Amino acid sequence: MKRVLLYHGLPLLIACAIIYSLGSIIKATLISNDSQQVSDKFTFPGYFDNYQDNPSLEDSICRTLWNGSSIVVMGSSEMTTRQFKAMPYNIFNCVGLGHEGNQCFSMYAQLCAMNRHIQNAKLVIILSPGWFCGDDSKGSSTESFLEFNDDRFLYNAYYSTNLDDTFKTYIGEYLKDKMPEIESPSAIIKAFYYDDLSSATIAHQFLCTPYKYMYNKYCMYKVGRAMKLAENEYSLPANSVNVKQEYTPYELPKMQKPNWDSLYVLASKEFVLKSNNNSLAVDNDYYTTRIKNHKLGHLHIVSESRNKELTDFKMLVKFLKKYNVNTYFIIQPLNPYTYDNLQELTPLLTEVKTELSKNSFTYYDMYTADTTHYQKGILTDVMHLGNLGWYKADSAIYTHFYK
Repeated sequence: MKRVLLYHGLPLLIACAIIYSLGSIIKATLISNDSQQVSDKFTFPGYFDNYQDNPSLEDSICRTLWNGSSIVVMGSSEMTTRQFKAMPYNIFNCVGLGHEGNQCFSMYAQLCAMNRHIQNAKLVIILSPGWFCGDDSKGSSTESFLEFNDDRFLYNAYYSTNLDDTFKTYIGEYLKDKMPEIESPSAIIKAFYYDDLSSATIAHQFLCTPYKYMYNKYCMYKVGRAMKLAENEYSLPANSVNVKQEYTPYELPKMQKPNWDSLYVLASKEFVLKSNNNSLAVDNDYYTTRIKNHKLGHLHIVSESRNKELTDFKMLVKFLKKYNVNTYFIIQPLNPYTYDNLQELTPLLTEVKTELSKNSFTYYDMYTADTTHYQKGILTDVMHLGNLGWYKADSAIYTHFYK
């Protein structure tokens, strides 16, 4: 209770006065923030590290999900290795999105915002075992969440009549916990925040409802303004709601099945030449600059009960199951030559796989804690796929979606 009063520092009477004067404040703010035409500044399909505040890219990914014309691959740092020919967006002419920090909750919130467009989607999610260890087990950071979920996405999630309250509430709970870390939170973030906070107790409801009403009033005005200004999906105001209900399908070239075996052989030979100064199955440069003369890595295992990332993963799976999204999961390996306690992570990954199977999702499990079952070249370092690993993942993706 003290947190509500101390953090915001506005008495209830002042909040009520603001509500009555809100109309003129909103009008003055939005007149100076009119729609800006957004041009296509990217090659699509392809790889994108984030949405870069570009509504065109957000809408293009929504379109791809909506018509199922191609695959959307979401991941984190492994997606940034553009030098590999085997990256999925080179094989399937699809969309790749993400970089370090784009973990389960970040993806979950993005997909919640796109809930109207995912019925026919072909979605691949790359899971890294490292997310469930150490600091990463605390879940998506505030910085990463805000980078991948701008106001446009939050508007779409908050005001969607198609999104169950359970999933909206989960975003609100996250923002409530992270609010002290957010500098100058936007109106839609505060709407989520007060919506969640007002449900705590009767006293919270009494204190927070005026704030909740105030920020909803502001946000709804912005939604109405955006709907009047938008002529098509590429002329939406930045940080506003996506008002297009559907998209015109487009077709990508039909792909031919690659000769996977020959690609495996080629990638294996290439890796042998690039990793001949060490016995740890890592690239020569990585070995020289990062781990030469260092001890083996040791994972900090976080129990299931304290593992926020695992909880976020389960909510992501619950969402995908609810909306019947055709999703294929890739469980990456960690390099068993460079860690001394991978077997301790096995129970958590067993829980991950159990959750997927329980919800009828198929997956490709590349993880092993045993060097005798690990093929050198799958990873190029301690945790990122190399050409051989990506080709194997591509083959699994092809089998799931095209065979």
